Amino acid sequence: MKKYILTDAAGRTAAGHPVVPGKRIHSARFKKDDPLFQIIAAGHNQELLALLDGAAAAADGSRLFLIQTWTVNVDARDPKAYTVIREVPLPEVSLEQKLGFAVAASARLLNHGLYGKWAALWLSGDDRGADTASHMRAILEDELKTAAGGKLPATEQLRRLGQQSVALDSLQRALHVTGAAVLAATSPVDEKAVLAEIARAVSGLEHYDKQLDLARLCQETLNPAAENGAEGVLALAGEVTGS
Repeated sequence: MKKYILTDAAGRTAAGHPVVPGKRIHSARFKKDDPLFQIIAAGHNQELLALLDGAAAAADGSRLFLIQTWTVNVDARDPKAYTVIREVPLPEVSLEQKLGFAVAASARLLNHGLYGKWAALWLSGDDRGADTASHMRAILEDELKTAAGGKLPATEQLRRLGQQSVALDSLQRALHVTGAAVLAATSPVDEKAVLAEIARAVSGLEHYDKQLDLARLCQETLNPAAENGAEGVLALAGEVTGS
């Protein structure tokens, strides 16, 4: 198992747990109050998600840690695990890339025609205006009110999954993304406020890993060979809109 977790400069997680590099052999049967269990549970499978989820809360000088755990003894009576924690360099990710990732991921998850078109325009750079993002946000707010009242729009996602909770979650994530887009288009840009909205949009996104292919999405977003920060996720936005 591999997890990434972001800490502040002192090496503490958002929950206040200290992350200490090193190696440890321990019981594979974690107790929920075990600090190591809580650190691992708070981690992410992708480094970019760790950066985005903790970016708003972490202080300057944030640090990124890689946690890897292996089962080394499969004795049913006393299974053992081996965990290695090491600090890894923070990838250089621009605010544009961070928001681009959230836009593309939310568009794929929501599978909403109008939102998909807005996302594609944002990712291509053709329309990143605050007015357009605000209009899209207002549409989503109306749909969220309808959904919360039990009158869900018949989107492809709802027909496919038949889960009201997923639809509500997708709408809420898209609301945070459009909120971030509005803030990013408003001068002067309040970067901390933008990051806070992005963090809300991506929190727990790994639950949808199979649907979103997060490893690919993260790789495309962090691709240093891209000509601009949104190039990788732009291709994925094309998949959302069918272009």
